[in-house]
Amino acid sequence: MKSNLRAHWMMLFTLMIGFFSVSVHAEMLGLGAHLPKFTLNDQFDRPVLIDSNTQWIVFSQEKAVNAFVSDYMNEQGAQQIRQRGIVYVADISGMPTLVTRMFALPKMRKLSFPIGLARDSKILADIPRRNGAATVLRLRSGVVQNIIFANNPAQLKQSIQ
Repeated sequence: MKSNLRAHWMMLFTLMIGFFSVSVHAEMLGLGAHLPKFTLNDQFDRPVLIDSNTQWIVFSQEKAVNAFVSDYMNEQGAQQIRQRGIVYVADISGMPTLVTRMFALPKMRKLSFPIGLARDSKILADIPRRNGAATVLRLRSGVVQNIIFANNPAQLKQSIQ
């Protein structure tokens, strides 16, 4: 009886994990999906505007990727970024608060362009990602037209044409 009950609990537990995995995976953005509304602040604690003029979202979550995305954005300049409808967002939720405050934010404040900072990983959880790559979403009126993974500066530059 005990082993039978245990088997039922194990099966229920396995089904719940499977359901959770499918649910999480099903929420990833894909082609034709509407970009969900979210609110981020930049490195100066100002709101980052993502609206119908946003044509590109560049997303990163790793330090090395942030470095080459930042280089690209610096090369473009704040005015060009704004005119082309590019919004850069970064998931910094895994960064310890002390490191963020003492090192990362002061460094980011020296940049000439805004970075939408996600301090909660759930905010950007539906953006597709690959290790070592920036995710570039091409948008039209808030609808995802293309998803590109850029592994280096040249691929990033080529993807945002």
